[in-house]
Amino acid sequence: MRTRRRQTNEASISFLDIISCGFGAVVLLLVVAELGDPVKRIEVEQAFMTSVKTLQESLFKTRKENEQLTKELQSSQSELKVVKLQTQKVQDQIESRVITVPETDESRPTVDDMKLMAKFYQEEKERLEGERIVTADNQVGGIPLDSEYIIFLIDSSGSMKQMKAAVDQQFRAILDTYPRVKGLQVVNNKGQYLYPETAGGWVEDTEARRKEILAKYVLWSSDIQSDPTEGLVAAVQTYSRQEKELCIFVLGDDYQTFADIGRLIEAIDVLQKKSSNGKPKIRIHGMGFPWLLKQMENFSDVRLYEQAVKYAALMRNLSARSNGAFIGLNSIEPERPRR
Repeated sequence: MRTRRRQTNEASISFLDIISCGFGAVVLLLVVAELGDPVKRIEVEQAFMTSVKTLQESLFKTRKENEQLTKELQSSQSELKVVKLQTQKVQDQIESRVITVPETDESRPTVDDMKLMAKFYQEEKERLEGERIVTADNQVGGIPLDSEYIIFLIDSSGSMKQMKAAVDQQFRAILDTYPRVKGLQVVNNKGQYLYPETAGGWVEDTEARRKEILAKYVLWSSDIQSDPTEGLVAAVQTYSRQEKELCIFVLGDDYQTFADIGRLIEAIDVLQKKSSNGKPKIRIHGMGFPWLLKQMENFSDVRLYEQAVKYAALMRNLSARSNGAFIGLNSIEPERPRR
């Protein structure tokens, strides 16, 4: 029997090959070809390159700072090592130090000891001679009497005129405390001199001149506020340049302005010239008359109290900073003479 062979359809195989190749070509084109808007693609690439450049610069800067910090750390470690070695050396010297005491004449100082003691006493003597030492012999009522020149800064406001008898008595008492000084000066809280021709200088201290001062200072105009700022600043600025042992006595009752007393205190500290021992050249003493406090017995105005307390706080601070003293009186009436 004769076998029948199947015939192959060659046309169908070729068609599939062509279709497959064509589909592969299309896919390849899609993979290889660049898609999207060319302008936008360029902008994205530029932004990406800029970001990369910024990151690189930041990296280089950080590396440089790291290197600098590393060098500083190494230097600090080296200095610390040197300090530790020096400290250890000093400790070893202290621990190994042996103090030898001679077996004979133990209480007898050596020549070197005597030289050292003489040097110490000489330095201490020079230091004490250069300072203004306050003792019980040269102070009265807590006020040092070592000043050779005195400036009286007297509040010439109307309230002080109301206490003329008490102010006169205290003014005279201060003058009597100093039997004789090399120079006097009297100014009011506005910086006006009782003797204008002596501004910046001194008035000769005589018995006749003292009586004249006591009679003349009350003639000042009373149409001013109670505020020692202007007169005090002018006095310190003018007289702190002089190489003299001097003091300022401030006689007042209140501080009527709204200014901050802290600024005035700082200003006086700046103006104060320092002596060779580092202390202020001008002692500032204060005396407070309780006029407003007495007025509060009849008028319950808290502002009166604030003004009086403000003046007291100002003078306490100024006197404390300049090695002076502040005295607060408790009466506006003159004291009766003691029998």
